[in-house]
Amino acid sequence: MKVDRREAIKFTVVAMGGVILSGAMCRPSGPRDPHLHRDVCAHCRMSISELRFAAQLVGPGTEVKFYDDLGCALWHRHRNPDLKKGVLYVRHPQEERWVLAHEISYRKGFRTPMDFGYGTVKEGDSSDLMDLEGVEKALVQNAAMAPQDRN
Repeated sequence: MKVDRREAIKFTVVAMGGVILSGAMCRPSGPRDPHLHRDVCAHCRMSISELRFAAQLVGPGTEVKFYDDLGCALWHRHRNPDLKKGVLYVRHPQEERWVLAHEISYRKGFRTPMDFGYGTVKEGDSSDLMDLEGVEKALVQNAAMAPQDRN
């Protein structure tokens, strides 16, 4: 059976379109765990070595951006306003799951990978709790930027 060249081209175009559409539909719509020691922070480029202080930004039509420290995520969003369209997730302080960053409380005083010092805490842990907006304001106001931004 002889195949017409035009029919072969049409088939190829349709097949490629299907592949592209299926790839777009497979984009992550929620958080996922990074590959520890392999995935790197989108801000400071250090490898993600522990989940406890990690964060991730999931945006519509974008790849997942991982961060080794909440401070890196907030500083990266501050310097790139388009990233605020994405959804920021952090690790739950007691359970092995990701939670929306704006739905949990934070406290300063942790030893974090990039020394920003903010970590998630459960409600009622202390009187010095902060919300996500408070942490971001404190980082900017106190010039507690990532090391490469401090100069």
